[in-house]
Amino acid sequence: MCATSTSARLTLLATSDVHMHLSGFDYRRDAPRPDIGLARLATHVAQVQAEGPCVLLDNGDLLQGTVLGGLAAERDNPVPEMIAAMGYDALGLGNHDVDFGIDAWARFARAVQIPIVCSNFELPGTHPHTIITREIANRGPLHLGVVAALPPQTIQWNAQHLGHLPAPRDPATSVAAAVRAVRAGGADLVVVLGHTGLAADGPDTAENFGTALAQIPGVDALILGHTHRRLPGPDYGAIDGVDPEAGTVFGVPAVMPGFAGSHLGRIDLELEGRPGTWQIVAARTALCPARTAEEDDLAISQIIAPLHARARTHQAEIIGSTEVPLRSHFALLGHDPGQALCAKAMQTAIGPALRDAGLEALPLIAAVAPNAAGGRAGPGNYLNVATGPLHRRDLSAIAPYPNGIWALRATGAELRAWLELSAAVFGKSDPTVSAPALIDPAVPLFNFDSLFGLNAVLDPSEPPGNRVAHLEWGGAHVAADMPFALVTTSYRAAGGGGFPATGLHRVAARAEMTLAQALEALLANGPIRALDPAPFQVDAGGQKRVTLDTGPGALDHLDDIARYDPRVLEQLTSGFVRLGLTL
Repeated sequence: MCATSTSARLTLLATSDVHMHLSGFDYRRDAPRPDIGLARLATHVAQVQAEGPCVLLDNGDLLQGTVLGGLAAERDNPVPEMIAAMGYDALGLGNHDVDFGIDAWARFARAVQIPIVCSNFELPGTHPHTIITREIANRGPLHLGVVAALPPQTIQWNAQHLGHLPAPRDPATSVAAAVRAVRAGGADLVVVLGHTGLAADGPDTAENFGTALAQIPGVDALILGHTHRRLPGPDYGAIDGVDPEAGTVFGVPAVMPGFAGSHLGRIDLELEGRPGTWQIVAARTALCPARTAEEDDLAISQIIAPLHARARTHQAEIIGSTEVPLRSHFALLGHDPGQALCAKAMQTAIGPALRDAGLEALPLIAAVAPNAAGGRAGPGNYLNVATGPLHRRDLSAIAPYPNGIWALRATGAELRAWLELSAAVFGKSDPTVSAPALIDPAVPLFNFDSLFGLNAVLDPSEPPGNRVAHLEWGGAHVAADMPFALVTTSYRAAGGGGFPATGLHRVAARAEMTLAQALEALLANGPIRALDPAPFQVDAGGQKRVTLDTGPGALDHLDDIARYDPRVLEQLTSGFVRLGLTL
């Protein structure tokens, strides 16, 4: 339990980045998962709500992530009823919450009976701020102001649905104005729902601006998210102003409650004073793990039961077959047939649009990032599909996002720069370490694109920006001025990840389908019998030893990467397996 009581106390509870993990169930594997899920967190929430004055908030990215998201967006969305049953007081807006379109969002917003807050971006049903009132230990009311912000890049990441709208305003400026507004409206304390992470000064701060929010005058508590990390906890190291052990950012109590309903964030505020003069005299932060709850909340489970049953039936449908095993344990070494399948589907789907745009003569390259390659989602986050039937659940791992398929014009120089940005995932070479980690854990894996149609050699022993050792198309060197058509997702094409040659002004063609729909269309044509080979190799001259952490399922398939002389070093307590490789 994460609990203590005082004579005058207000407890803030927060979820963030639930991503439609409404229950402790993995719909990709059709198996229970007791370490995640909103229904499991609901048991913690009910216990804390019974202790005393409490405010329950969600920090965004609630509506997309599992198969439940797409099904609920079509009809019978149980989330508004869940929100009411759990006693939520306000919701923040996340960048993924409009992934199914403005109309689906508007239906959800109309069904929700509590404020949806975003101070730097407007959508149907949102408010720039709100005030929540609680009675404090028979001493009278306390008025809590709630303000919120999401990353300005949201307009790029979700350009297929939001591209016609004005861009989000500067988060810190907007939040500061909202704080002043709720203070003027009678708020005694203010909490910020920041759908953002924490970053040291640098290019990442435009997306991860949590430290800026904490330094705004009048902010008393901070809920963070977006990056799927935990605070307090071990996920943050040395960032100016951040105390990851105490859970404070420039002295402001802050929580970041993980991903998929893995944790419930809790901030206990001890108070002195009376209505109109409330002061915080102490604050404690904690994360309550879902796995410590004995079971899912029964009432919440009953609310989602019809959608849960529909989702399992949907995921069990067979939509095709493959004669090529689809495994992603070695995606970071270029061996990921699931990515190759995505590339083939995108190249097929974009063909008519390229012809309409007069670009069919250009060499067509497909940029694909791994969607199941371990990382923060854990050692089970890998594709491992044997030959035979393909179910919808398999596509959920291959293409989890409802992204469109767009094409860009690009030069050879821009494709080389694209790969250089992807290769930033490799750790910097350290001559003092005999076998350093191949992958830098600070770089998100969803920014590691493979370019299918090209043949590349990447050398991680070189400094960032100089790692593309060889690049060819059709057996010939790629010249800097050579023109290409590059097909990728709408997220990437609009600017997600900051890759070169992107932006709405660079989009040359759009397919009238999502990636998942393109995969289904491809599979309807017959079994997958062959896929393009790995579009790159990792090579440091055959002398460099490195380590790679991957899922335990990789141990049965080490022949897939025989050229790297893989050796099993150890089974980590995290569940990953550490391999030694020679590059």
